[in-house]
Amino acid sequence: MIRSMGILLAAALAAACASAPRLSSAPALSKAKGTVSFKPTLYKGTKIALRIENLKDPEKLDPPGYSYVAWVQSERESPPQNVGALVLDPDLNGVLRTTTPLHEFEFFVTAETSSDAAQPTGPPLFWIHKDRELTVTADASKPSPVLGAE
Repeated sequence: MIRSMGILLAAALAAACASAPRLSSAPALSKAKGTVSFKPTLYKGTKIALRIENLKDPEKLDPPGYSYVAWVQSERESPPQNVGALVLDPDLNGVLRTTTPLHEFEFFVTAETSSDAAQPTGPPLFWIHKDRELTVTADASKPSPVLGAE
């Protein structure tokens, strides 16, 4: 009985790990490694914690930028909302901790000429879809599909 429960638990964990969403990354930042986590807040919003290591200098991207900005977008028709710029250390490791009132959204990062950009101007460099019921921790260092591909 205990052995069969252990086998079922191992199978369930393997299935959960295999289907866990990943933070997708653009080929220009294939050496970057990062994690993002989404957790519900006390006031029915979502806490976002993002850490990405080994980023490129945003000025060396095409198109160039001066900062990495994170965005949330609740629906394709709604405009993206700037939720903050990553704080970069001298080794180009970026961190962002922020909250949003949204539960289900697209989360993505772009390189922008200003940290307070009103709308994204460059292509998404990192992205993931956050479902309402899901808490995600993802790794950007793994190969990922092209944005929009299923």
